[in-house]
Amino acid sequence: MQVQNEQLRAENEQMKAQVKTHDDKMNMILQALAMSGLQIQMPSPDLVPPSTS
Repeated sequence: MQVQNEQLRAENEQMKAQVKTHDDKMNMILQALAMSGLQIQMPSPDLVPPSTS
């Protein structure tokens, strides 16, 4: 049981590192977008026409 516990802890640490890496990359992308002045229009969920089906 202790070996399994240690394996889960190691896996948890790996996942934390992966999330941190993804977070850092996303921040770099968002910062580059902000500096470029590029604006991406996202549809508002409130303005989407109702489905006619």
